[in-house]
Amino acid sequence: MMGASCLSRIAPILFLLALLPSLPAQVGGEFDAEGKTIVDVVVEGKARVAVERILDNLKTKKGGVYSSEVITEDIKSLYDNEKFRIWAVPWVEEVPGGVRVIFKIEQEILRSVRFLGVVEEDEEDLRELLGLKEGKIISPHELTTYAQKLSEHYRGKGYYFAEVRHRPEATKGGVGVVFEIFEGEKVTVETITFNGNRELDSGELTGFMDLSEPTLWIFTTHLKESVLRRDIAKLNDFARREGFLDARIALEEIRFNDDRDGAEIVIRVQEYRRYEVGKISIEFVGKSEAFTKDDLFDLMEIKEGDPYKQARIDRAMRRIVQLYGNEGYLRADVPPPVEIPHETDPVVDLIFRVDEGTRKRVRDVVIDGNTHTKDKVIRREISLYPGDIFSREEMLRSKGDINALRYFTDSRGMPRVLVRNQMTDDEEYEDLYVKVDGAGKTSMFIFTMGVSTDGGIFGGGSVTKENFDITDMPSSALGAPLEFFSRDAFYGGGQTFSISAFPGTVQSQYSFTFFEPYLFDTQPSPVSFRLSAYRSLLSLSDYDESRTGLSTIFGKRLTRELSVSLGFRNEQIKLRSLADDAPLEVQELQGTTGSRSLETAISYQNLDNSFNPSKGFTARLGFEYFGGHLGNDLDLHKTIVDTKAYIPVYEPSSGPPHVVILRGAAGMEKEFWDLNRIPIFERFHMGGSTGPFRLRGFDWRGVGPLVSGESLGGEFAYAFSAEYMIPLYSYYDRYYDTETPIIRGVVFVDAGSLGDDIRDTKNLRRLRIGTGVGLRITLPVFQGLPIALDYGIPIQKYGQDDRRSFSFSIMTRF
Repeated sequence: MMGASCLSRIAPILFLLALLPSLPAQVGGEFDAEGKTIVDVVVEGKARVAVERILDNLKTKKGGVYSSEVITEDIKSLYDNEKFRIWAVPWVEEVPGGVRVIFKIEQEILRSVRFLGVVEEDEEDLRELLGLKEGKIISPHELTTYAQKLSEHYRGKGYYFAEVRHRPEATKGGVGVVFEIFEGEKVTVETITFNGNRELDSGELTGFMDLSEPTLWIFTTHLKESVLRRDIAKLNDFARREGFLDARIALEEIRFNDDRDGAEIVIRVQEYRRYEVGKISIEFVGKSEAFTKDDLFDLMEIKEGDPYKQARIDRAMRRIVQLYGNEGYLRADVPPPVEIPHETDPVVDLIFRVDEGTRKRVRDVVIDGNTHTKDKVIRREISLYPGDIFSREEMLRSKGDINALRYFTDSRGMPRVLVRNQMTDDEEYEDLYVKVDGAGKTSMFIFTMGVSTDGGIFGGGSVTKENFDITDMPSSALGAPLEFFSRDAFYGGGQTFSISAFPGTVQSQYSFTFFEPYLFDTQPSPVSFRLSAYRSLLSLSDYDESRTGLSTIFGKRLTRELSVSLGFRNEQIKLRSLADDAPLEVQELQGTTGSRSLETAISYQNLDNSFNPSKGFTARLGFEYFGGHLGNDLDLHKTIVDTKAYIPVYEPSSGPPHVVILRGAAGMEKEFWDLNRIPIFERFHMGGSTGPFRLRGFDWRGVGPLVSGESLGGEFAYAFSAEYMIPLYSYYDRYYDTETPIIRGVVFVDAGSLGDDIRDTKNLRRLRIGTGVGLRITLPVFQGLPIALDYGIPIQKYGQDDRRSFSFSIMTRF
């Protein structure tokens, strides 16, 4: 859309272009000046540049031949030239031997600007909008443009009846201008009415408009001409995309209330006929080596006889391009299909023309913008190598893997990684171009305050260096603290170092962590290493639980999707501050219990995006062995399996898809040797909005059996859930081709139960079910402020199960 500043410059020129052709024939008498000799050229009036410079700039010269077209060019040139910015009116006089051309300069020095009638707006903002300053040379004609600009400003803010007049006033040494403004009231859109539509739903049409009817009498929109014009264009486009190819949608009238502060917008809809898809053809431009026509037909949702849907056609084009791109045909071109309407019936044939282009290989991987990170840290996340067939799918996967590092972000923590193919001088090869933003934060001191229904209120701080390098030593011991928080030391190796302390009312966490994802630079199957020391505190109604421990985990990636891990954990668990009516199971454990365990796990992950997945599957099977030959107080083994599937069920023509998320988890544990009963702090607990055995609609650890309000947990548990996630608002970054969901709606069903062991069929059959709705909000501030809101209702509960309908989680980073 043309900017207001650009409009203010073009409007006078358009005025001149319309005015000038008539001037030479009307001034100086009735005569035809075309082709006559120019006897003299004169400049009259006030100008801020020398007359000689103005004459030198003109194509109209003394001794030349008069041309009205040249005159027009001269006038435009005088105004366009930033050094002149002169408004001139031509005058032609007949003199002996030819004609005399006079350029009359109509400009004055602006000495004052006044506004009358300004109530709702700020005068300083209006001055800044116009850019009018005392001392500026101005033409009276330009004042009309400034008045129009003010009028557009008011109407653009909802003052539909705003009027702006202007008048000059005499001042010493120049001219002043007075803008008389009648603001009026902002006009609220009260009703939007559609007339004539039969198949197009009025509610759906309204949903595509930026103007809308009031919601809950609170959220309103104001009537703006520019927005209304844009809405009408969007409605016409929507009707066509829905198959009404001949539809005409136009504004019928605007009805204002008596106070002229509210309006009903009446829109006329002429649908005519809804078209169907006729014959679908595919034509190859040149020969096709990669796929057959049947391969491409299999990708399409549209079939002959289906209603015409532009969204389905767009998806077919995208899928064909993706199919070719994944096989190296990066320049495959699939333009919109040729549409051939039938002469008598509302049917349109579609002809897709496919130009597959040349199959490409990777020539080189070019990394740009990386200033402080070791080159290998980026390259090891890239799955394409020189000589490989250039796959678009692998390129996007590499981009997701680099983004997952979170080393290259803007000040808000949003990913700033660009990965694309780049043409070379060799027709068979293209470069993989990777641009990273190396100006992101190197380390973070984060003060965190949060609140959740499961974890209570908490706050604290952490020091994290995500691109840590333990071998990059500081220049001196004295400068180490300063260099740690910069790129001068301990930076660029792809490791993670973190120290955190988060005390809270219910849960408190203190930890130290070091993580090396590529121990000894092992590739292509990297070995990772994690070392953690931690202390956690849990305050329950009947007792307090503390854990102090040290853990080490080695992991190995077998394939891109499959990995295994082996870890050792040594803990001290202490129960204290027991209430008099604490359960017997708790009283027996008062004091300190030692625990040593080995855990092995196998994990599978295949997601299209690590941060906001819309398709894929994850699974983890973990087995932990406590005590036994490891010694200490606990002898048991524990097995947990946790799976999650992301299934896209609806893909709009633009924006993120709708996704169904299915999750299932099961856990089983068993004591052995001389351990008679698994202690309460190692048993499975169910309820709340977090953990593998979450159950929204129920309180955290609120699923029975309960004693004195405390959950005794179980030795076998299972839970599953289904969520339908709907994107409500997202932000698209065109440069980085990144769609970030900001607000998503969720409809969910959770179910599960637990028992003393797998044979406790009585309790395991007592299935608890909760259902509800929620919101997922990721605000693009504070490195992505995560907010989760859920409202759940237990539709099946037993005995002493505790209900909690509303659950939320908010975390703020400063």
